[in-house]
Amino acid sequence: MKRFLPFQKSLTAAGVFAILFSLITTGSLAATKTWSGGTGPGKSWTVAGNWTPAGVPVAGDDIIFNTTGTITFSTMPASTAFGSLEISNGAVVTFANGAACTLTIGGGTPDPDLAINSSGSLTLSTNVNLAMAANGNGNISTDLFVNAGSSFTATASGVAVSVFGTINNQGTVSGTAGTLTFGGGGSYVHNQNGGTVPTANWNVASFCILSGITNAHPAGMSQTFGSLTYNSAFSTDITMPVGVVIGQDFFVLNTGGNRLLLTAASLSVGRDMEVGANITIANTVNRTLSVARDVFVSGGGNINFCSGGAGNVGTLDVGGNFTSFGAMISNGVGSKGLINFNGSSVQNFNQSGAFINTIDITINNTAGSTGVTFANSVTLNGALTMTNGILTIPVNQTLTIANGNPIGGTGSSTTFINTDASGANQGFVRIDNMAAGAYSIPTGNGTSYLPITLTPSTTSSFTVAVFTGITENGLPNGTAFTALKKQGVVDAVYTINRNSGTLGVDMTLGWPTALEGSSFTTFTTNQIGISHWDNPTWGNCVGTGDNSANTATRSGVTVFSPFSVGKTPYVLPVKFSYVNAAKANSYNTVSWKASCSSQEVTFSVERSSDGSNFTPINSITATQARCAEPFSYTDQAALSGNVFYRIKSVEVTGVVTYSNIVKLTSDVADMKLKSITPNPVVNQAQLSIVTPKKDVVTIAVVSMEGKILQRSSIQLQSGTTIVNLDMSNLQPGVYMIRGNFQSNGNANTLRFVKQ
Repeated sequence: MKRFLPFQKSLTAAGVFAILFSLITTGSLAATKTWSGGTGPGKSWTVAGNWTPAGVPVAGDDIIFNTTGTITFSTMPASTAFGSLEISNGAVVTFANGAACTLTIGGGTPDPDLAINSSGSLTLSTNVNLAMAANGNGNISTDLFVNAGSSFTATASGVAVSVFGTINNQGTVSGTAGTLTFGGGGSYVHNQNGGTVPTANWNVASFCILSGITNAHPAGMSQTFGSLTYNSAFSTDITMPVGVVIGQDFFVLNTGGNRLLLTAASLSVGRDMEVGANITIANTVNRTLSVARDVFVSGGGNINFCSGGAGNVGTLDVGGNFTSFGAMISNGVGSKGLINFNGSSVQNFNQSGAFINTIDITINNTAGSTGVTFANSVTLNGALTMTNGILTIPVNQTLTIANGNPIGGTGSSTTFINTDASGANQGFVRIDNMAAGAYSIPTGNGTSYLPITLTPSTTSSFTVAVFTGITENGLPNGTAFTALKKQGVVDAVYTINRNSGTLGVDMTLGWPTALEGSSFTTFTTNQIGISHWDNPTWGNCVGTGDNSANTATRSGVTVFSPFSVGKTPYVLPVKFSYVNAAKANSYNTVSWKASCSSQEVTFSVERSSDGSNFTPINSITATQARCAEPFSYTDQAALSGNVFYRIKSVEVTGVVTYSNIVKLTSDVADMKLKSITPNPVVNQAQLSIVTPKKDVVTIAVVSMEGKILQRSSIQLQSGTTIVNLDMSNLQPGVYMIRGNFQSNGNANTLRFVKQ
């Protein structure tokens, strides 16, 4: 309520006279007039009996409508300035008049001067203008309807009108940022074609709703709104004007089958966006629609990123989750769209609608290991750029880059595609139409960056995934390598499948140092390679590697599926089949056989008297073809007593391999299987055989049930022969190895344990 201050001095006679004169000339002091004329249509303002106290309200009076029900006027007073107007207690009041009239409100005793509250409402129907007087104030807590031909004006100096309800405008509503405020929950509904949205101060939680547009956008949009909604039946495409700022939410719910065009300027949305109709971001000039949080596109929604010419881009920045059941399209000739995930917390992309034409995606998320997750399979006709953050492809989902576009950006330990693995399932990245030449895929798993580079000879299609924790069968749910086997490998598996294409493919795999086994760091460049899972075991590591750059390369790959990196402990670049040493009267003979994968190998025969310190005594250089035949060397300067021999191989790549050591003594021994080492056996075993003369022995590995599991025949020279045996296919348990000598039919047996 307004307060009256007490007089500061006693009234003089002249002062009393002046007051009395004023009362006489103005008729009387301002009165409070309450409507008592009942509800219904056809009411007349100018009937004295309709008011309490009786009498038609005059200028300066305070007017109250508090009768519950509908009160519709057909007769209004001439333009009059009233002190205040209050509508409350469920009074639904409509002002209409046969001729134009203006009711000016302000200066009355109740405060606020204009109050529409308590479930009441006011409609300015026909020929009625409601204006706030200078310094007047108002509070609209429910509904004010302004029909065509009527107006509400709040522009005079000192006016302060707050709207917490709704102003529904089909006529004219005028205000300024200093005189009209839409508070939290307050709404303005522009229910007409064209016209002007009032200038106001818009609380971030207020709403501006454009519901009557057909072919003309309203003016007055260069403001910062709280939430903005388009819900109109457009008869043509409508362009949003320049200067619109949305502090909170943006809704495009209905455009009548036509489009809302943002091509006049870029637009920022402070919180969420919902699209249930048609919206176009860019045309002939690049434009950006930036949404700070979530984007939702319903099944009837359509985002056209760019409808312009070649080279034009429409960009949608998304800071939160993006759910799309509608279409995302770029239908300009040579234009494209870009979805930029630039949030600072976890983001999810649930894309069930269609990507049409060229749509690119950029991952620029700063949320660390959470990053962006594609909730379902996505097919891109455009390109993917990894600027910052981790993109996760969940199990059983695939990200497909259909046109073979290179993946942009630079992969790193904080920027890669996480192909998630769970149970027997994985997420995948598929590249179709991959051109001949190097193509890098910044893959990873969890926190490990495991990039793959493929170099096909012809246009091809590949599907790839990675996971950490190398397994015996190359699958995520397989039996894990033992700690011993992990010492010589990278603890990861690379799944690479070729969907189409021919000829060999070069591949380069990368890994973080943290996944290297304890002995892996000692491997040289030529000791690092890529192994393929050959079913039922991992095959030989092939290729070369770089222990500083943490990469390995294998060329000419034609068989695909799981790959790993390492130097398999029991597979040597040069594999010795046997080494034999025999004693004669004045010389010793050393014989050996090896399998070679290099084009050229140099073998050195080394001799020792103590089994530790060896000296080279001869060397032989052999081609790969010559390496298929046995070798022999006669040591004419044989030492007396015990003599030890071994063979050293040096490949053209620099890889060095030593054979087992054989020992000669002066003792004459019967032919027999002397020993098997190591025992227990892990994968490879060395069988020592002693015979005083040349012979042939048949070796059989036998289970405890008597079943023969392996059989082979070996040509022996006199003396001691070391034979390498592959036991990797045996199950853990106890076995016998039996030797039958051809010359005399003798046989003997050794027992060993397979781990």
